[in-house]
Amino acid sequence: MAIKVKENPYFQRKGDDIHVELPISFLDAILGGPVEVITLEGIEQIKIPAGSQNGDYLNLRGRGCYLGINKSTRGNFFI
Repeated sequence: MAIKVKENPYFQRKGDDIHVELPISFLDAILGGPVEVITLEGIEQIKIPAGSQNGDYLNLRGRGCYLGINKSTRGNFFI
């Protein structure tokens, strides 16, 4: 039996990791500050570092997909 995971327009799965794109304003990129992001657990507030550039990412370690059935370890969540 094969299981196929349905694609999602927001969450992109790459292996056990989850990737999302988070558009932020020019001022948020320059000055940094808190923004909201949707994670697998719901909406969370994260801090954008001052001086962020296009293509930079934040890594929420251990917040991606579970590595298997009955496993507690998880991949990462990249924003």
